[in-house]
Amino acid sequence: MILMRDDFEDVPLNSPDAARTKSHARPPRGERSEGGSADPLLAAQLQRLKAQMLQSANAHEDEQERLEQEHQHKVAELEGQQEQTPLAEGVAGDASASRERASEDGQQDAWQLLQDERAAHEEAKEHLEMLQEALRHVREEADQAAASLAERDAFWKSELEQERRTLAAAQEQLAQQASEHAAAVKAAASSAGGQHAELEQALADQRAACRGAQAEAERLAERVERLESSAAAAASQARERDAAELAEQEHALQHLRQEALLQAHEHATQARVAASQQSSDLAEQLQEAKDLLLNEQTTCRALRQDLEEQMAAVEAAQAAAARASAGEEETERALEAQLRQARAECSRLQAEVDRLRSAEQTASAAASSSQLTAAAWAAQSQEVQDLRAQLAAAGEARAAAEQERDKAKQQLTRLKAALVGEQDAEEDKVRWRVDAEVRLVREELAAGAAQQEAVARSQLAEAQAQLAAAHERLQQTQTDLEAWEAAVAARDTELQNLQTALGELTYESEAAERLRSELRASHVECDQLRSDLAQARASVKAEADARSRAEADARQAVRGGQQQHEWEQRLQEEAAMLRRALGESMKRVNMLNSDTNSMVDRRIVVKLLVTFFERGQSPEVLQLMTRMLGFTEEDKRRMGIGVERKGVLRSVATMPFNLVKGGVALARGAVVSSPRAAGSAQDDASGLADQWIDFLIQQAAAAESAEEMAKQNGKPGAEQWSRQAR
Repeated sequence: MILMRDDFEDVPLNSPDAARTKSHARPPRGERSEGGSADPLLAAQLQRLKAQMLQSANAHEDEQERLEQEHQHKVAELEGQQEQTPLAEGVAGDASASRERASEDGQQDAWQLLQDERAAHEEAKEHLEMLQEALRHVREEADQAAASLAERDAFWKSELEQERRTLAAAQEQLAQQASEHAAAVKAAASSAGGQHAELEQALADQRAACRGAQAEAERLAERVERLESSAAAAASQARERDAAELAEQEHALQHLRQEALLQAHEHATQARVAASQQSSDLAEQLQEAKDLLLNEQTTCRALRQDLEEQMAAVEAAQAAAARASAGEEETERALEAQLRQARAECSRLQAEVDRLRSAEQTASAAASSSQLTAAAWAAQSQEVQDLRAQLAAAGEARAAAEQERDKAKQQLTRLKAALVGEQDAEEDKVRWRVDAEVRLVREELAAGAAQQEAVARSQLAEAQAQLAAAHERLQQTQTDLEAWEAAVAARDTELQNLQTALGELTYESEAAERLRSELRASHVECDQLRSDLAQARASVKAEADARSRAEADARQAVRGGQQQHEWEQRLQEEAAMLRRALGESMKRVNMLNSDTNSMVDRRIVVKLLVTFFERGQSPEVLQLMTRMLGFTEEDKRRMGIGVERKGVLRSVATMPFNLVKGGVALARGAVVSSPRAAGSAQDDASGLADQWIDFLIQQAAAAESAEEMAKQNGKPGAEQWSRQAR
């Protein structure tokens, strides 16, 4: 991590932030213990960082002392400049503002360069941390591999030790049997010679058992050799696999290292370019300061020329006053003209003073953002107040001069000489002040330009020094990286030493694996049987649910059949009732038709036609018109109306038409017989006809919709129509 100067200024050396900053620059304690070669490097880097911190702190203290001295010098200069005019104050303020702006620009550029350098080193630090993280992962993997190798080594060592113990026990048992057999042979030989054959047979049996034990021992020895050979093969395979993985990790580490070096080189190049750009910018700022100084000198020369012109005008006025001393009136007029000119000049000077005051305010605002301390600002404020007091005194002097002018009208001769002497003295005084102020301004501008140039050079040198320090830190980082790589190589060597004792793939492990595979197969078979049983239970449950649903549907169908039967009975009753009503209506209509003319009110016809076209030439309305107007079958055929359908609904829907027609005819007959009641009867008949036609059309539409719903739901539509009619 790169520690800049501002970091030392903001963070104390003994603060937790500084401790954290130091902790970022060194690896953890575990890594230092594993890589012993990295500890001296870290200690050296820590010493360098401490030295840089001390150097930066000393430089900061020197800078503070220099600023204090400059502040004291400025205070002394400001105390000596309390009698300067507003013109000199404005020029000095402009020069100070330009110098401060140039200084601020230089500081900002230097700060930007430092920020860029810091970002570059932060990025290099991040790459180094990435490399350290990769190294840590490699170490963890190596530790895991070593642990697994140690576990396998311990396992196979325990297996070999167990086999050796088994072989030793068999050998001991064989030796014990041989000794027992020899003792038995000796006892048998001494006790009975007749048992010699039996003893020989027993001896042969014992020899056969001994040969069998030896064969078993040889088999066990071969098994041990196979285990050792398999362990050696497994160790070689593990070494090859680990070597391949380590080679890949080494390649990735080398690639990361190359990327880090390339990025560090790019950052260094960018820092050099930024430093060169900073130097060119500082040179441009210095040239601008020089141009500003030339402009100020030109302004001073112009002011001096104006002052000389004013002095020439005053001398001309004095000469004119001397020439005009013969006549009092002419002299008075000349003095008044000169007074007007003097007033105009005073107004111009007042405007110049106002301009300088505005420049003073601007300089004050710029000075407030500069690096001056509160004491320097107070001294400048006191100086401005003194200058304002001098300006007020000058105004009072001007008022006194005006009073002198009033007195000059009475004492012209005496005041001429006094005025000439006073003007001479004032001109000398003003000339001396202007010269002194111009010299001071030039000196200040020259000193400011030199100081700015020195500051720019010092900043450039500091930036170059920081760049060199960055290069050194980069080299140190590369050295640390090489040390870490050496530690990784040592770790790899240790890992290879651990892999030499690796052993795996024994006969017992294969047998255990076979048993595990058989156990897994049996578990799979059990799971399959359980799943089959669950499927069978689910199918049985589904069949039971389907049977219950079928029974419920059957019960629902029975209830629906009963309801449908009831509906049919009610419909039959309603149809019989409607037939009786139809017969009575037909009789009544026939009786009415035999007595009256078959005449229909024209308003009913108009209403039917309007309804026919409003409903899009509805066939129901057309059927209604044919019935009400008494169309013949030929008329219906010519209009394209088919034979009407027979049925209960059609009879019920068309039954009231004849009643309406008969009622209308009866009403018209009543109109003929009783003219007085014609108006009221005609209105009632018209309203009743309209309502009846609307009702019939609505019922016909409802009947059609009921039939459609009945077709969709499987229920008779006549029942619904009858319910709506009720």
